Amino acid sequence: MVDSISTYYRGLALFGLLSIIISSCNDPGQKDPADILQKVLTGDELAIKRVMEQPENYELQIQLILPKEAAHYGPDLKIDDVPQRSVVDYSQGQYFYPASTVKLPVAILAAEWTELQSEISIITPYRIGNDSLTHNIAQDLIDIFSVSDNEAFNRLYDLLGRDYINSRMAALNVGPFRLAHRLSVPHAAGQDHPMYYFETAQGTRAIQAGPDQPLDSLPVAGTQKGIGYMQEGSLIEKPMDFSRKNYFPLSSMMKFMEYLYPLDCNDCPKPIEWSKNTEAFVKTIMMSVPRKQGYDEIEYPDGYVKFFFVGDSKARLDPALRVHNKVGYAYGTLTDIAYIVDTKHNLSYILGASLLVNENRIFNDNVYEYDTTGLPFLAQMARSLHELLIQAKSGR
Repeated sequence: MVDSISTYYRGLALFGLLSIIISSCNDPGQKDPADILQKVLTGDELAIKRVMEQPENYELQIQLILPKEAAHYGPDLKIDDVPQRSVVDYSQGQYFYPASTVKLPVAILAAEWTELQSEISIITPYRIGNDSLTHNIAQDLIDIFSVSDNEAFNRLYDLLGRDYINSRMAALNVGPFRLAHRLSVPHAAGQDHPMYYFETAQGTRAIQAGPDQPLDSLPVAGTQKGIGYMQEGSLIEKPMDFSRKNYFPLSSMMKFMEYLYPLDCNDCPKPIEWSKNTEAFVKTIMMSVPRKQGYDEIEYPDGYVKFFFVGDSKARLDPALRVHNKVGYAYGTLTDIAYIVDTKHNLSYILGASLLVNENRIFNDNVYEYDTTGLPFLAQMARSLHELLIQAKSGR
């Protein structure tokens, strides 16, 4: 872990933001030679071909946003031909479980929340109820982005409350979003929240969210998934019901990432209300890897939280790549949403992708093709895309 969060926090420099112009979308079946995603997905790499033989079965979705000044010059990729937003979607609008990607907005909103409180910052110690353990939001954020820690996420969920998070996300207008429950705990959707005690310079401040309002089932296609699921060691031979689960579609993830990295102009109004220091801190840990925060590299290689580029290996991420991202995996669905900067080749873009790897169509059995199909696809797709962007930029 970081030895001194406050020192680390104060010493951060704010990252510069780039500009982007967003244009049209391509049909997923379109074979336009100017569509860079289609070029990637028709490549010869086995990891890509395996998924692209039947992309509908994997409910594959990919979205890419390219900045205009990363112009893609070359015989087939001329600046006037390349759509600045490229979309491939074989999901047919089906629901997918967002897993830990919901930690991204909750982490950001928790950082923003501290800016709206008097006497509380992200390094103010707090404890929960009668628990003697102390935490602080800065360390919670580090653990969320470094190793996708569920306990840290659940603490922030209970601090803010489900209603506050959903209301704030609706106000941001990122698109469909619904936070419904905590992660990996009993009674995950409980409406009550514990008391939090923050130890401020002015004394102890007690804060309690909620109780939350009850939620209805999601009115979204595809929330009944598979042919069966495991429950308490028994196979239930009917589709698993995801209608009361969290909801964060890829389009909303992309919009939220654009809010964090508003590439369409240099001086855009920022929807997230935070200071430059807090923004710099959060964006720094978003691009970090576990070993840089003191976690064991054997247990937590870079690919543990960076599915793009290195999710299929124990390799370290190229130091020239700054991948500000959040991954999620559960119930056979793998997702990564990232703002990517290549400092060596002066490239930047936003990339998001999700696919389902569950060949037996049984959920909650822990039999998924993460290592054989899902992670190799996401890693190779990102590598192939990045190489093509480098080639196109150089005119090769």
